[in-house]
Amino acid sequence: MSSPFISICIPTYKRTGLLKKLLDSIQVQTFRDFEILINDNSPDDSVKELVTAYPLLPISYQKNEPAVTAVENGTRVMRRANAPWIKLVHD
Repeated sequence: MSSPFISICIPTYKRTGLLKKLLDSIQVQTFRDFEILINDNSPDDSVKELVTAYPLLPISYQKNEPAVTAVENGTRVMRRANAPWIKLVHD
């Protein structure tokens, strides 16, 4: 299996409303050669629960336990990228 063209990297923290808007926007795109990587710094499972509402999107979810700094969260999610191009989008 080949790598996706672009990795959409999303570091997140408890902002499910904004993350939902972002995922809704990605879901309607016609370009489909991407992966979505989410690193969650939230103290609860609200982001994880939201992600399950998007079974058709190629989402790879990872929770930071324990939580890390915002900078480290962004760095960690980009390290997981498999594509030659990375788009960092904060929720």
